[in-house]
Amino acid sequence: MDGSVVQGKIGGYNEKGGKMRVKTFAVTIGLLMLFCSLPLSSQEQKASKEKEQYQPTEQGGGIVYADDLGIAVLAPKGWLFDSQSGVKQKLNCVMYPVGKTWSSADEVMYVNFSKLKEGQSLEAFIEADIAFFKEKAAGLKVEKDNTIKLKSGQEAQVRLFSGDQYGNYEAIAYVEAFGNVGMFVLSSRTKEGFERSLPAFKEVVVTGYVARVVVEKGKTQ
Repeated sequence: MDGSVVQGKIGGYNEKGGKMRVKTFAVTIGLLMLFCSLPLSSQEQKASKEKEQYQPTEQGGGIVYADDLGIAVLAPKGWLFDSQSGVKQKLNCVMYPVGKTWSSADEVMYVNFSKLKEGQSLEAFIEADIAFFKEKAAGLKVEKDNTIKLKSGQEAQVRLFSGDQYGNYEAIAYVEAFGNVGMFVLSSRTKEGFERSLPAFKEVVVTGYVARVVVEKGKTQ
């Protein structure tokens, strides 16, 4: 877990050659759930990147995707959705409480991606993830929490982490789709903040919608 920021699980799939992107929008839960196999043209991607005026939005949302795996994410009440502040850390979807910023918040949430190895199960992936964390923090404690069913029907496996070398508390919900793994992450500098934010984190996972995203090629740039 990286002590330079609140969150510990930085990187992942987008560090292995893929690019994580986000298509943001003003949403209602109904609209958020409409996407299933959404074509995103290169022109739309370029327009999204060129947005100069951007403000984090309370209860805002977006479709975060890497290659063909997309996750529609909706920030809960009292939290801001931000597709810009985490970009330098290769995170295109971060959330934090209203009145805070990505750098100042004690509690943050974000979405990240990784890819399963050939023949690897989700459980094996999680065990490898835990082993990686424990290499950096021998005193790390890991607790298995109840699974969470996403709006799209997948079951997310949840692990709770505490006791790292920086004193962070973290929850990760792992969901498998199309040979990839999407990870919803909550990280907090304090136990109190973690426990206070856990219901909001579970709401983000419950309202999440996982689907295959088709990125159309050959469009005019």
